[in-house]
Amino acid sequence: MTSAKLWRLAFGMLAADRMQTVLLLAVCASAGLVALGYSEASARRNAALESNLTRRYGTATVRRPVTSAEQIDSPHLAHRPHEPLAWLHPDDVAVVSDAAVTLGFTVVPRIRGVAGVGMAAVEFIAIARDDSIARGITAPISDAANVAIAYQPTDDRVVFARVPPSAIIAVYPIPGPIWLDIDWIRGVLSGDTDEAPPQIANELALYSATGNPFGVAIDLADYLGDASPHLAITPWPEQAGVALYLATRSTSNAERLLVLIVAALTVIGITVLSVRGRVADVLVMSTIGLRPVTLIGVFARLMTIVGLAAAVAIGLIAIVAALSIGIESQPGVVRRTLLVVAAMPPLIAFLIVRRELNRPLVQLLREVGE
Repeated sequence: MTSAKLWRLAFGMLAADRMQTVLLLAVCASAGLVALGYSEASARRNAALESNLTRRYGTATVRRPVTSAEQIDSPHLAHRPHEPLAWLHPDDVAVVSDAAVTLGFTVVPRIRGVAGVGMAAVEFIAIARDDSIARGITAPISDAANVAIAYQPTDDRVVFARVPPSAIIAVYPIPGPIWLDIDWIRGVLSGDTDEAPPQIANELALYSATGNPFGVAIDLADYLGDASPHLAITPWPEQAGVALYLATRSTSNAERLLVLIVAALTVIGITVLSVRGRVADVLVMSTIGLRPVTLIGVFARLMTIVGLAAAVAIGLIAIVAALSIGIESQPGVVRRTLLVVAAMPPLIAFLIVRRELNRPLVQLLREVGE
């Protein structure tokens, strides 16, 4: 029997048992869609987490770390344990700003410290209202939020300043951070004089829309060279920590694999039932001279048609979804999922059909022998 006739026979068997064909298509398509759904949810979660971390730290930060608070010029601002940050000199800000313009980075000054919220100590980040890196910060602000900062204008005096609601940009649940208005902080630290607040910052946040955070830090360090050895340039993964960095790179591979394994087991069961439900057809095809290898080819073609149809259906749905709501998953993930969905049914048929085809023949020989 020619290959074309075998394909027509496979189409005929699919058309003869429409319910089983629809069930196979539904299982394969559902497995692929659920796998892509896990991938899409994972990609969106990772993108949102990375966006929040970049908003908080920038692509990289420039700081002037010191070993003790005594090395910081007054006023001393409450800071995280073991992380005192010295005020940046205006010359340092100018040098980094010029380098950022040359390298195509955005740079904004910030003040980072620790504020008290009730009985808890929470990190705060003071930014300008037009901070382009932190754009999009939204969080509910409680009217009863008791936020205060502590600082030392001189070595022998500590001052607590309550943050007015007008200076609070956003308050996130503990552990924070709290976003404050940098102009209010500068005014408090300068003594609330009528003069313009000094350009005080203990951190410069750098942002590059296309640059890798490690690459941005390296590029800036190479550009500055030995001109500013007292400055530390740190990419955001080092600021956020390994756990959060890995969280932004996590994928749903395990979930996708689990879904496809369950789908494969389901397809195996449906394929076994399909072969066993066609005992009469198998015996007829055997009696007219079709060899077992040919019968296996028929069922493999049948399952190939199902797999390709499911992959096409998933591809069309993915295209519609991408056009309507956008898609975060990488094209490679979509291609691999479609390939697995298309290849899974014929591979299963090739592995299990031979054993199932032998069952009716063996049973028939036993009955004849009896």
